[in-house]
Amino acid sequence: MYRALLMLAWFVGTIYATIPLFALFVRPFAKFLRARHSRLYVIIPSWFVMMAAIYFMTWPWRETVLYHRPSAWLAALFLFATAIFIYHRSRLHFRRMEVMGRSDLEPGRERRLVYWPGFG
Repeated sequence: MYRALLMLAWFVGTIYATIPLFALFVRPFAKFLRARHSRLYVIIPSWFVMMAAIYFMTWPWRETVLYHRPSAWLAALFLFATAIFIYHRSRLHFRRMEVMGRSDLEPGRERRLVYWPGFG
């Protein structure tokens, strides 16, 4: 059961780790993807290729445990709390479609509003 939980955590973590790669793929190639009628036939397979690459690169460490001591869990708790705080604050200023890159792929469909506190 413990090994299955480690494998599940590795699997979910690698999917989560590919989200920034997905954004880095969509944003620079937005003009190319906009020209294609079926964008998802390019985007979804490329995301699966990214996930497969991450799986193969991280396979040797899939059962590695980073938090053995309780003091390490305190650091993890701080990092998780910081992530939750950042996610909550970002939802106040970004809509889901903007985060997914839809405003880049279909600029006329979604209103693009980016608000950066302190930058105007």
